Amino acid sequence: MNERNITGQEKAQALEDLKPSADWTIVTFLTDFRMQVQGLHNKLALQWHLTSQQHLAANVCTLLAMFASLDAPVETLMNEWRERTGKTWPHMITASQVFNPHMGKGQNRPKANKLTLNNEKSFWLLEYLKAIGVWLAAAPRTVNNANLRKTYVLSPRKIALRHHKDIFRRFLNTLWNDTAIKMDIAAIKMDIAASLLYTQTLLDYAVGNNNLGLFQARQISKLVSGMSVATYQLLSANAYTMMSLAFLGLPNWMPRIQTREDVSVLQSILQEHYERIRAIDETYSEGYNLLRRYRDFVSSNDFETFYDFLADYSQFLMSALDRGHFYIRPFTETNLRRLIQMSQPKLSSILQSQGFQNIAEAIRRSTVIPQYIGRQQSQYDIRYGLGQELKRCSGPQKLDTKSRG
Repeated sequence: MNERNITGQEKAQALEDLKPSADWTIVTFLTDFRMQVQGLHNKLALQWHLTSQQHLAANVCTLLAMFASLDAPVETLMNEWRERTGKTWPHMITASQVFNPHMGKGQNRPKANKLTLNNEKSFWLLEYLKAIGVWLAAAPRTVNNANLRKTYVLSPRKIALRHHKDIFRRFLNTLWNDTAIKMDIAAIKMDIAASLLYTQTLLDYAVGNNNLGLFQARQISKLVSGMSVATYQLLSANAYTMMSLAFLGLPNWMPRIQTREDVSVLQSILQEHYERIRAIDETYSEGYNLLRRYRDFVSSNDFETFYDFLADYSQFLMSALDRGHFYIRPFTETNLRRLIQMSQPKLSSILQSQGFQNIAEAIRRSTVIPQYIGRQQSQYDIRYGLGQELKRCSGPQKLDTKSRG
């Protein structure tokens, strides 16, 4: 077909046809020889295939029994599996750092019993579950120019598998590799993006499928608690090394999600936060500290941390506007009010107070507004550092007892 005759819709469809599968990042992750996991993954898949031909019942029953209770007798069940399968298959296998970021090679024996570096071992059926789980709930990503890999593993609580599969596939298509230059900062921004984008994807799915009942009038955290995050760094030419393991929460800001209006409000807030975070210049320490503070907030939903972030962001915004960087934008009054009212209802009376609103307007007229309309047209001088001054004054004040008469 002549390219000049292809319509816009046909071009869009052609690009969609060329789009790689949502799990292509899983393939590149497992086949990267520096992760040292491809052989183990294939070995687990092959052993499941071969043992299931004769011992499928033993495999399934053993797994169900292991997860039937928190105090299941794992050792006993392992031995029973060996007896049922005739002891012809290896039951212990190396615990890969990819499937077990919390485990690794180290000093695993008492000092008096040799100082040797041994790999940890694990029951092969448990490792097999982790291997196939990567295909269902893991989002491996790379940080460009930083020799850094991050793997996000979803932690669902109560969500149907059919919903999870569709939502997670869409999420994989939205979370792309970060292109920031600095390693740590790029990783922080990627963490924030993962949390915000997954929540947006979840909301879009519920609305698009007319399935708000998915939430059952509950918070997002009742469906998904967050993501475990493993960070790997390329410390040698042949292997990535696991550097840190953390947990990333989701923005659990709305007490109950019941209506399309609830979803629309939360989507608007999430989109605004995503845009503001993406615009932060992370090459300066100021931007680095802002990103770290915001990640702490979005992960923990601690609004004291958010208020500290806003105070610092105000200084960052004033500095950016003074340099003519108008792509750095303030958080809108509407969405800030919505966010505080739905997550901190005890502060609603303050936000509705006319006195508070007058003070807020006076602050805007002496900070942000003159930057946009020009100093010559403003009725007030620009007050640089006002945000930090107010932040200092908001802390506990000590009485000057010496000056008291």
